[in-house]
Amino acid sequence: MSTEFENYLISSSNLTENSRKTYMTTYRKLKDLLNNDVHQASERAILLAIKKASDKPNTQKLYLTTAIKVFDLYDKKTTRLRTNFDRLIREIKQYTDSKLKEIELPALSALKSHSNSSYKTKDWKTFIITYLLLNYQLRNQDLRLFVTMDNNDLDNEGNFIYLAPSYVRVLINDYKTVKTYGGKKFNIKSTKFWRACVEFLDGDTNGKYLIDEEKASNLSHIVKRHTFDGVGEAIYFKTIVLDYAKNNKIKQLHTLSKNRGTDLSTIVDTYLKE
Repeated sequence: MSTEFENYLISSSNLTENSRKTYMTTYRKLKDLLNNDVHQASERAILLAIKKASDKPNTQKLYLTTAIKVFDLYDKKTTRLRTNFDRLIREIKQYTDSKLKEIELPALSALKSHSNSSYKTKDWKTFIITYLLLNYQLRNQDLRLFVTMDNNDLDNEGNFIYLAPSYVRVLINDYKTVKTYGGKKFNIKSTKFWRACVEFLDGDTNGKYLIDEEKASNLSHIVKRHTFDGVGEAIYFKTIVLDYAKNNKIKQLHTLSKNRGTDLSTIVDTYLKE
């Protein structure tokens, strides 16, 4: 029956490919938990299986959403499933709201000010690193970037900053979840960022790494040295996530998820629920 559900997901125009993959993975897990086809199980059996599988509200929500979609496909009653789904949504919001009040992080304005100051003082490496952390939420590993003006240097395996005449292209092919999300590409039209990259190359026509390859084993320490108060990449990311969450910037959170190469529910679990 998984083929029918997969075709049902494919026909849902509002779902991205990654969402379809997530639902199919969750569907198979739920089927294993039930030891039965999902559409043949009772609502009670599904709720008990989900509760046993995880105590994380966001994980339970994903299981419930999947089960509801399966039941909708077979025109089955979903009253209990939807009641529990609504309850989870309320719990998640209450939990998130309380956690947002407890977490103390640098102000986003301070992180931006630090980045702007590095541009004014011509600390090009710091500006490039913090610009990418702030605007594209890159990980430490992503910052192993080779900066070049030569298009022939580019391939599908490494990470690059390519300087075109009027813009900068950032290519990330080597990162944690590349097999799930594929390579990432950002075209940056900021004149300041373009200039910082040109100045960083300092006329080197052979190109060079943003962070020396020999020092890559200390990547997190190197990145920390360039961030505000040495807080590091993870604090930058958490600060941005919290700012978006507090200000209900849902669209930006989805963009952030795509930039990061991390499912939004994982981001919520990891950065809003510690």
